[in-house]
Amino acid sequence: MIREAVAANDEKRDGTGPLHAHARYLAAEANTARTRARTGKQWQQFNQDDHARLFPNIRWIASRSATPREAHMPFYGRVWAKDDPFWQHNQPGTLWNCKCDWEETDDPVTTGNPQKNIEVPGLKGNPAETGQIFSEDAPYFSRCQNKETVEPIAKSIVEYERLQRTGDYKEMEFDWGSGAHKAVHKGHEDHDHDNEQKFFADKVSATQLEKECMNEAYRMGHRAVLLEEGIKGGNGNKICCLDLSLDGRIMDIRTVTTGQANNIRNGIWKKNSQLAIYNGLNATNADSICLYFRYPDIFNDESVREAIANFKQQLKPDGTPITIHVKHVICVVKGYSQVIEYDI
Repeated sequence: MIREAVAANDEKRDGTGPLHAHARYLAAEANTARTRARTGKQWQQFNQDDHARLFPNIRWIASRSATPREAHMPFYGRVWAKDDPFWQHNQPGTLWNCKCDWEETDDPVTTGNPQKNIEVPGLKGNPAETGQIFSEDAPYFSRCQNKETVEPIAKSIVEYERLQRTGDYKEMEFDWGSGAHKAVHKGHEDHDHDNEQKFFADKVSATQLEKECMNEAYRMGHRAVLLEEGIKGGNGNKICCLDLSLDGRIMDIRTVTTGQANNIRNGIWKKNSQLAIYNGLNATNADSICLYFRYPDIFNDESVREAIANFKQQLKPDGTPITIHVKHVICVVKGYSQVIEYDI
C-alpha cells in the first residue's frame, strides 16, 4: 500500500498522470473513428441489391467489452429490417469506444424492439448517409475556431485506413497533428537500378526524387501517395500512368533541375502531353502537374510565371495552338512550409 501511494504521488508530481489520461482519450477517439468508418462501409455493403435481397434484416451483436455499458444492452440480439428508421440513429459506434457489432441476417424481425435513439454529441446520424465520421455537434467543432480543419482530418483517417486494408502500400505514415499521410504503392516503378538515369551531383534516381517530393508534401501537411505504375494493357504493353495523388488529385511529378524559365516551360509542355494520353486512356480529367524543386535556390516565382506564360503560347509543328490539359501547376519546394499553386 505504501509503495502504491508513493508511486501515485510521484505520478502526480511528474505530470505523467494527465498524460496517461489523455493517451486513453486519444485511443478512444481513434477507435471510435475507425468503428464509424467501418460501420459506414458496412452499411453501404448491406444495402447493395444482392445483400438486401438475400439478407433483408440486421441483427445487433452484443459488445465484446469486458465492462459493457447499459445504453446498448436493450438492442443485444434483436433484429430490425434494413429499412427501419432505427438504423438512421443507432449503429455500432454511436457511443464513444463502442465495441458492439452487427450482422446481416434473413432471420425475422424480433417483436417488441425498442425504438429509442441512443446518440451522443459528435456521433449522431448514420455515417454512410451523412458522410460524416463526427457530426457537427462534436466538441472538435464547437471548441475549434477553425472548424473546417477537423472534418478533413477525419476523412484522411478513413482514407489512410482504406489504403492499409488493401495491403498494396508500403512506407506508410500518418501525422495525427495535421491529418497528413503518405504511402507508396508496391507497384510504383523502381528506378534505383545502376543502369537507370541519375540526377544532380549526388546521382539520385528518379524514384528517390519522387519519394523526396512525397515526403516534403507530407511534411507540409498533405496527403501524398505514390501510385501504381507499370500497368499493362491488353496488348501487354505498359500504359501511361501518373506518379502522385496529392490530396486526392492525380498528377505527375517533374523534378526541376535548373531555375531557367525555358527549362520549366519544357517540363510543363512534356507533362501536358502525358496528361493528354492519360486522360484519353482512362476517361478522366486529370489537370494538374507537380514541379519538385529539390534545391530551393532555383525556385523563383517570376521564372515559374514566365514559364507558364510561354507554355500557353506554345504552338504545334503546324503552327496551331496546342491543346492545354494542364490547368494547375503545384510547386513543392524542399524546405518550404507549404506548396505553391499556380492556375493556368
